Amino acid sequence: MKIQQLCPILVAHQVDAAVRYYVERLGFTLLGTMGAPTEYAIVERDGFAIHFKRIDEPLVADGAFRGNLNEGKGGVYITVADVDAVATELVTRGAIAGGAPEDKDYGMRDFWVADPFGYVVCFGSRLAEKE
Repeated sequence: MKIQQLCPILVAHQVDAAVRYYVERLGFTLLGTMGAPTEYAIVERDGFAIHFKRIDEPLVADGAFRGNLNEGKGGVYITVADVDAVATELVTRGAIAGGAPEDKDYGMRDFWVADPFGYVVCFGSRLAEKE
């Protein structure tokens, strides 16, 4: 078996609002939606997709985490070639970053943004690739 792609499925009370955030603030492209109101949607950037599923039940942590994964339900870590360029792009698009990219002990240089539905979206570059 060879995994060709991993697609996280994130739940949100308002899928259309989630899609708008990922398209406008994080530079993803909408691939498609299902239902009215939207029950399911897929966004993509650089060949990698994130799926959204509408949920009516209360979420573990509504609202942004402010960078603490222990306060909520999870997040997405996206590895990129140049995390500093991504940080600049996303802040220019209006994403609220939890600080500038930093070198981490686990071998990555990364930063995070909070989405409006309680997920942390972290972007990072391997430190060895930056040298």
